[in-house]
Amino acid sequence: MKSLEPYNKKLGTDTWFYTKRCFLSLLENLAKHTVVLKDSVIEECIAFLENCELHGKTVKSVVCPKLYDGNETPNGRETVTYEARKLKCFLIKLQNY
Repeated sequence: MKSLEPYNKKLGTDTWFYTKRCFLSLLENLAKHTVVLKDSVIEECIAFLENCELHGKTVKSVVCPKLYDGNETPNGRETVTYEARKLKCFLIKLQNY
């Protein structure tokens, strides 16, 4: 998480891909009760994801977005902001479980 500071310069599609993979692995292990984290670590993760929300509004989360027909419009789900919010939501749910 610290390696992406400053977020406005280092947060990109490629760096977000690897960051997202680490968080998904962490969430999977938390859901399986394989690991237990202190509340302070979870709070740091939430703060990191909130910073990604702020700085990831214009950063695409996928290299090649879906091809849209003439009727479909992009819905904003292919940004770092959207995915960071989803990861934060899952983390909070697992914390309260």
